[in-house]
Amino acid sequence: MKKKCVEKALVPALVVLIIGFCLCYIRCRNSNPTGEAFGIDVSEYQGKINWDSVKNQTKTQKLVRFAIIRSTMGANKKDASFDVNMANARRVGLLVGAYHYYRPNENSRAQAENFIRNVSLKKGDIIPVVDIEAPPKVQSWNSLKVGLRNYVTLIEKTYGQKPIIYTGRAIWENQLKQDFSDCKLWVAAYNPKRREDPTVKGAAIHQFSDKIRLPGIRKNYVDGDDVRAIETLLLK
Repeated sequence: MKKKCVEKALVPALVVLIIGFCLCYIRCRNSNPTGEAFGIDVSEYQGKINWDSVKNQTKTQKLVRFAIIRSTMGANKKDASFDVNMANARRVGLLVGAYHYYRPNENSRAQAENFIRNVSLKKGDIIPVVDIEAPPKVQSWNSLKVGLRNYVTLIEKTYGQKPIIYTGRAIWENQLKQDFSDCKLWVAAYNPKRREDPTVKGAAIHQFSDKIRLPGIRKNYVDGDDVRAIETLLLK
């Protein structure tokens, strides 16, 4: 009789223990050991995305918490999948943002207007991103930086905050850092040894891989991104 009573008493405690373990596991999967949030960036190159599968996937150790989606390219191009990706990423509860692929040989005002015309963001979304990874071919870097500053100013006037600049480590160090230190950096660096590099450690976002496989994304790999403090990257 006493044995049965003890067994009955142990059952609720065991249930509580299991629930606590599950909650702890979920919290751990939301961040890596250094507390960074995990997310992805996508474009039409990923094809049709099943965002429910992306949100609920258990393949990686970390849950996908945010998605930064390509919206526009250059002066007049729009990503064919932007609207549907943005809507569905929002629907499943991910934090969302949009990035513009900056074409260095096209007019900066026209590029800013292209982004503004196609991207509606609200409080709590990720700050706009400008992706600059190609060197100029018909102008100097100094001339390009004048145009990029004009782009930054126009985006800030519209959305209230300067855009995040996405680029490679070498371009940032050699060309942009001195003139655009007032913008947050999203740096691409895939070598694990680069994690301790001062530029990578100081970046707001670190794109650590371009070869992530996730359920819900069948076409091509997807980029993986770590954020140290996601709350500092949201529109106010």
